[in-house]
Amino acid sequence: MGEGTGSARLAALLALTGDTFLVLRDGRVTLATGAPLLGYLPQDVIGHHLAEFAHPDDVPVTLEFIERMRAGIPLSAGVLCRARAASGDWVLTRLEVFDRNDDPVIDGTVVRLRVVDEDDAVAETIAEPLLPTYELPSATHDAGESTGALASLAEVVPSGILATDLQGFVVYANAAARELLGGPVDQLSGDGWRDVVHPDDINDVARVSVAALQGERNELMFRVVLRDDQRWILGRFAPLRPIGRITGLVATFDDVTVQREAEAALAHQATHDALTGLPNRLLLRDRMSQALSRLGRAQAPVSVFFLDLDGFKEINDERGHGAGDKVLAEVARRLLLAVRPTDTVARFGGDEFVVVCEGLGTHEARELAARLVDAISQNLTVAGAAVHVAVSVGAAVIHRPSTVDEALHRADAAMYRAKQNPDEALEVTVVA
Repeated sequence: MGEGTGSARLAALLALTGDTFLVLRDGRVTLATGAPLLGYLPQDVIGHHLAEFAHPDDVPVTLEFIERMRAGIPLSAGVLCRARAASGDWVLTRLEVFDRNDDPVIDGTVVRLRVVDEDDAVAETIAEPLLPTYELPSATHDAGESTGALASLAEVVPSGILATDLQGFVVYANAAARELLGGPVDQLSGDGWRDVVHPDDINDVARVSVAALQGERNELMFRVVLRDDQRWILGRFAPLRPIGRITGLVATFDDVTVQREAEAALAHQATHDALTGLPNRLLLRDRMSQALSRLGRAQAPVSVFFLDLDGFKEINDERGHGAGDKVLAEVARRLLLAVRPTDTVARFGGDEFVVVCEGLGTHEARELAARLVDAISQNLTVAGAAVHVAVSVGAAVIHRPSTVDEALHRADAAMYRAKQNPDEALEVTVVA
């Protein structure tokens, strides 16, 4: 008898019972038969995962029941589960499971669903199954209490807990996980999690998830985006082995946004000037080192501009340090507007600034130096009064491998020569 003919006869046979039978392969429905007690036609459920029709709170126990039954672990003869009807209502059903993965016709796990009256749910007994199966002893009372206690504990712990099956389908998410990830189980299942994880982190999350399904434990920091609110999550991923073999993965999630932002703030303070917000000398040296290391590969010169404000001491003496601080902040703003986004503008110290650019020739470097002079020389307004600030600029256009100190020294020397020449506010030197 061919496989297709066998499936057809099986469907006709099961349709006579008045119950609904589903045949599952890897959790997904491959055959649906029997009376449409939930209002679905067979084509409405074939190809879908069983968990898509179960109440989110009942998904874990339902899938665990199926896995344990297939593994031959002693359990009661059925499990109660709320199933979503086609109308959208939740209907209390009892599931019976028969392992027929070795049957060449069925080739899967058979699940029988029967509607249960909620008032009679406790007293409901299961009739003899249509298909022959081995007897399943009842689970012990202590085991049931333990499972319930663990489930209750999972719902109140502050860490998010999420579990999936072998196909990555989310079968359980506790209250903390639903809050962190922004949705119930049915919205996070399948590829739904991709709508939550930051696009730049999706591949990393997928990588550690696959590794967990292969038996590895991993830890990962990633971002989730919920209603324009970005959060940092520390996830710990591990294989799930409730029956001695891997049946999925379990992950715990903790919101570490506050810690992450605090660390970022400390890092920013260590590498940026508090007054202007520009990179400080430490970060400047790091960026110059990177630019100079690329010089040989890119065959593009690195231009370093050293700027020193003229007359700044007088502003501090006559108007106070508060006015001087405003001048420095305004100079920083003007410098940023005069350069490209990829260029570095740093406060070197006091009233000295450094600009680093890549890919500028000598002529372009001279033009930029002139723009910097012009931008800073425009009158500033401090405390309602116009203030004029002059600037001297020295530039070194580096064409050969050099150290950071050598490049800064060349630019500083050019700036000093410009300062000594009252008729020229800038000087450009070429290091070839």
